[in-house]
Amino acid sequence: MRHAVLFAPLLGACSLVVGATAPECTPASDDCAVLNEIDGIAPDACEIWQCSAQSRTCVRGLRDRDGDGLVAAECAAPGMASDCNDDFPNTGDEACNGADDDCDGVIDEAAVPAAPPMLMSLSEGRLTTSATTAAIAVARSDGGSAVFGLVDGATATGPNAMSSLRDETLTSLSSDALVAGCHRLLADGTVQNGTCNFADVGLGLSDDYVFVAHVSSDGCARGQLRLGYFERTDAATPAVIERGPARRSNVFVGVDTDPTLAMLGQCTGASRADVTFGAARPALAVGGSAEALAAWLGDTVERAECGGAEVDVEALALFVERDTMGTPYGWVSASNEGTPERLGRTTGGGRPGVAAWGSDGYVVGFGAPEGGVQLVYVAPPIAPPPYDRVGAPDDRTGRETMPLTFGDLGRFGSGAADDVALAFGSIREGGIELGVTWREGCGTGAESIRFRQVFLTNERTLDEARSFDARVLGATTDAGPPAIAYAFSGLLATGVARPDGRPTGTSANDGGWLVAWQDDEDLDPGPGDDGRVLYARVSEADGAALGEAVAVHPAADHRHEQPALYATDDDQVRIVYQEIGGDADGLRGGSLTCAPGL
Repeated sequence: MRHAVLFAPLLGACSLVVGATAPECTPASDDCAVLNEIDGIAPDACEIWQCSAQSRTCVRGLRDRDGDGLVAAECAAPGMASDCNDDFPNTGDEACNGADDDCDGVIDEAAVPAAPPMLMSLSEGRLTTSATTAAIAVARSDGGSAVFGLVDGATATGPNAMSSLRDETLTSLSSDALVAGCHRLLADGTVQNGTCNFADVGLGLSDDYVFVAHVSSDGCARGQLRLGYFERTDAATPAVIERGPARRSNVFVGVDTDPTLAMLGQCTGASRADVTFGAARPALAVGGSAEALAAWLGDTVERAECGGAEVDVEALALFVERDTMGTPYGWVSASNEGTPERLGRTTGGGRPGVAAWGSDGYVVGFGAPEGGVQLVYVAPPIAPPPYDRVGAPDDRTGRETMPLTFGDLGRFGSGAADDVALAFGSIREGGIELGVTWREGCGTGAESIRFRQVFLTNERTLDEARSFDARVLGATTDAGPPAIAYAFSGLLATGVARPDGRPTGTSANDGGWLVAWQDDEDLDPGPGDDGRVLYARVSEADGAALGEAVAVHPAADHRHEQPALYATDDDQVRIVYQEIGGDADGLRGGSLTCAPGL
């Protein structure tokens, strides 16, 4: 039956009148939907009324909603050319639109983000980052001072847009009034202000606070780890709040990096006369608004990038102290009364990987001395009781913090692993997926960036049967530490068979990880290859890369360095990296996944 739809005035509105002439329409529009309603045809039926691109009239036929001339895959007869995504016209080439344009089961695999905008100017140095789903905190230390910035992804619009909310300079620790200060403990037990700086910095970003762990390279505090936080607000001064004994912090004079020498040094527990004592490469993860776990290497801040002799991997939990009403009182205390605990040993020189397992604790990863990656589980730390304002201001009786509870999850691999980075994935029956990436072969001239998807059970064990084999994402002569983030969806097209025989995407496995790293291999010919950022996408369906690594090439005579990644609530993965070269020096960022309509 053929319909024509005419419009006639009725009671001041419009009514539909069916005639004998096919109505005109606009291709790929909903102009013909009313005919489906008249005939009782469901929107997902295979034979529907739709607009013909040739006649520009409504015709009835096999569903081709986007008007690209290809029938929807679920409606096509055997052997008929079909469209895997009938909401986007199939051009045969992949575009950055959140669709599987070439019908190979992978979304946006060939899409390279446009040049991202400049965010903030930062001097060359060591970049440290921490992220939530809404923002990323960035600090760059140059051996003494540090620059801090908070980049908010929640207010960004478009696939390559980000906004810089703050660009501030951290110059020193702060006293109660947020002015320069660095508490030190003298031999007679008195406390004075000394000098601390920011030779290295680790950050942990929560919804309310920025936790900071930093190593000093100045004065009697040389090699010492200092811990603190500041509030995450636009108006807050980004100075580390580290208050003294009047506020009952157990780390107000720094961390005893060697507990056997407690109280023997001018500044705190460890004597700085022996340069083997110290802290290096601090890293943090936030497990709650007012809790974080810090891990670092038990060596001096000058430890070589590729490591050396075996050293401890140490850790402390950090707590923002609160009163009985839940009001924060402006200081942090640490687990085990501020005495670090050894999680394991490493010969590497990179930061440990630290990831929060929701409210179930933390996982720490680092290179094992015998080779491969070692994973350690840390149970949820026990927070100190609320501050009741009772007792002498420097009396910690009844407020002592408990030691950490931790245990090995397992070790895998055999190569010289370092610079481990971790990101949790989907929760499954009986446990959760964890993405692990690391650099292997540091300093050998034959380096690689590797990835493995492992499964951690609810019993806090590593299930090899539900884990995938390790993969090489990129091989080069000189790589930098990798960064990792997880996207819950948007990497695979659901229901579309993969031509390579790999798993088909479903609503449960269409996400995965993005891994980015700095590649310093000098590729010939062409400028801009010595210092570029590469990234690879990994499917959670089989733990393997979705295509080759993609380069974000810098302009001639520029370098891209030290990428960092974070995932937003809408499954966008943002990249932040440093660009060095002329007037372009600064922090840049954009999106590595695309969204429909952007």
